[in-house]
Amino acid sequence: MRKSPTLDAVDASRSILQGLCASCPRQAWCGQTWRQQCAIPADPEHERRYWELQWERVRLAGGVAPRALPPVGTQPTLPKVTHILGREGISPDPAWRRPMGAYARNAIGDLRRACEVRPEYLNKRAILDAPKLLVISAEDNWLSRFMSKVGEPFARSARELGFSAVIGPNLSAYHHAEHRVWLDNRAVCQLFAEFSLRHGLPVIFHTYLEDSQVHQDWLVEYLSLNPTQAFIATGFDCKGGNNPRFAGRRIRLLERVQDRVGRPLQIVLHNVLSRVRVARLAHQAFPGRVHLLGRSVLLRSLKGSRLEFDASGRSFWVETSAGHAPGLELFLQNARRLDEAVADIIPGFLES
Repeated sequence: MRKSPTLDAVDASRSILQGLCASCPRQAWCGQTWRQQCAIPADPEHERRYWELQWERVRLAGGVAPRALPPVGTQPTLPKVTHILGREGISPDPAWRRPMGAYARNAIGDLRRACEVRPEYLNKRAILDAPKLLVISAEDNWLSRFMSKVGEPFARSARELGFSAVIGPNLSAYHHAEHRVWLDNRAVCQLFAEFSLRHGLPVIFHTYLEDSQVHQDWLVEYLSLNPTQAFIATGFDCKGGNNPRFAGRRIRLLERVQDRVGRPLQIVLHNVLSRVRVARLAHQAFPGRVHLLGRSVLLRSLKGSRLEFDASGRSFWVETSAGHAPGLELFLQNARRLDEAVADIIPGFLES
């Protein structure tokens, strides 16, 4: 699908990389990436409008610099491994007696009606009165609408329904997306964290790790300014979790952030569930402080696939066969198989 050009489209001319950033509202927190994603239009009228848009974006996102947020009133609690439910009307109860995750997009439903978590969604899946997590994750257009509507009704419903953790949103940082500069993304995540903390929610700040040193500096300052935040959620976009070298590099980046902050961090790896070798790398860097969160095991089980592991810990799926009937029972089998693999490949992970 063709993307409409915007005023901050990638351009090789008159980039802020060439020293034209003195008045930029991003100031010291600009990534100044080699893609030149903040190219300034040459036309004087377009240039004027460009800066108006930049100031507007920064204002709506609450500014791009990290800042001190309200202290954490309710610390998040979550198990070592969490499976996330979707639209499927299935319930793991009574054979399953562990906390489950729910996507806000499914639990809220149509944002045109109200931005509240629906009890009927949870009740249908028998997790209304059970320990559970809320995960704010969806396509960018839904997240943008959510951020424009989120308010007291959402916070009240999340509190009353007793979520033990709320994993914050994270917009994509792809250069072809409408929010081209990743610092705007961090600002949106920070704005949601501030809202959640003011309303007493056990929120966890979510961010994908960037190679840019500026991003590392941003994250260090954010965590330093907010010493009561013990958790941080992250993941590996663009199927990066399938590449152990890529995942290992990002884990080392986060480990250096922790060293600079000077306190241990609890790490939530989103969409890292059956990739046990990646979880092992994280456990080595953050022993006893890693949590896995994802939907793949449930989703593949409902499609009839059986989870297997080879001797090195690499996971693979055996596709649908007569002996692997799709459904809840297969999910329970695959979830147990995942627990066994984690216990075998990462000793002490589940007990920590």
